Amino acid sequence: MIGRTAIALVSLIAVTAILRADEPASRPAHEAPTQAKTTDEIIKIVDGMKGFGCLQTAQFDHWGHRVFAVWYCPFSGRGDCFLHAYYYDYDKAQWTRFVDQLVPAGGDLSVQLTVDDNLVFQDSTGKSTVKQSLSKLPQKKWW
Repeated sequence: MIGRTAIALVSLIAVTAILRADEPASRPAHEAPTQAKTTDEIIKIVDGMKGFGCLQTAQFDHWGHRVFAVWYCPFSGRGDCFLHAYYYDYDKAQWTRFVDQLVPAGGDLSVQLTVDDNLVFQDSTGKSTVKQSLSKLPQKKWW
């Protein structure tokens, strides 16, 4: 009786493991940094944790706002991307993360900074997936 129970338990664990192997992890093993002194530091940490795929980056300077984004699509057969966006705090001389999410992207993202200070990410079809206002973020005084 114990033998049958053990076999049933092992079979259940094996089937569960096989089924779960098809489900990609929803979060990477490590978190992207919440703060960093340089974009190179962010890239180095994110590149070391991303696993499959390559990093994409963009940086914008607009009317005193400085933002940096890094994203990657670490899945095979799933088009979602992890997105991390940072603003530069001039007083603290550091980058601070303000976007950290898994985005349905169709395999890649594009990004633009609009004239009304919105950071907009679009999926591979051009549909906006993330829109983040920069209006309340630190801004370098230029006037």
